[in-house]
Amino acid sequence: MSSPLVIDYYSDMLCVWAWIAQRRIDELNKCLGNKIDIRFHYLDVFGDAVTKIPTQWHDRGGYEGFSAHVIESASVYEDAHINEDIWTKTRPTSSATSHLVLKAIELSYSKGHSIELALKFRQAFFVDALDISNIDILFSHRTGRIREVSHKQKLLCTLRIDGGLAITPYFAQMLLASKRFRENCLEIDKESKPFVEDGRSVFCGHITSCGKNIRIQSEVPVLYKNKVIAVGKAILSSEMMKGQTIGVALKIRDSLKSQQRG
Repeated sequence: MSSPLVIDYYSDMLCVWAWIAQRRIDELNKCLGNKIDIRFHYLDVFGDAVTKIPTQWHDRGGYEGFSAHVIESASVYEDAHINEDIWTKTRPTSSATSHLVLKAIELSYSKGHSIELALKFRQAFFVDALDISNIDILFSHRTGRIREVSHKQKLLCTLRIDGGLAITPYFAQMLLASKRFRENCLEIDKESKPFVEDGRSVFCGHITSCGKNIRIQSEVPVLYKNKVIAVGKAILSSEMMKGQTIGVALKIRDSLKSQQRG
């Protein structure tokens, strides 16, 4: 069996062209799978954004001019939504913090988990206008690994002992602005809503819709009327959920109600 083709991919978390290219990277992985080995490298193109943008865009409108440039660049790509607040109201000081977090996760856990979080970071900035330079990290005293990632004292995700990435309902709600992210979610009916909010499992017969990206053991946000009410781990894939009317589809790990109680 021949070795996979190695592709070295260099990008910056705050670069609009990397956000535009994200869908193409996803398509490469889906179509070619184990025939390619994409190696992600992060460059600090925006390592000092507070100097770079005012200096390089001084005669072209400063932050407002750069924001307009970013929005216009992505406007021809249907799957590269841009929040109009980035670089005007939301002005990250640097991409370095997010790069360090991603590299630490790759070294401590796996490349796959780093790639998964990188997509969520990009969605958080470009779609939700979250300042990803303002990220807090909590390390495990026992292992020294990253345990939690927060933003303005609100938990975004945790890194489980098994290396899995567990996002919170709060972070999932932010990411929901992306159409692509919705393919990782399922929606339930009114009858099951109070039970799911209390941490009970989701049963196949109460699912009204589910995204095509749901796989066994994947993290799945649970929606009711387009609002995230819980997050859990899939017992079945999306195809299996659609084909069954009985049985457990997903076990709840975290809910908004449990966070309020905590």
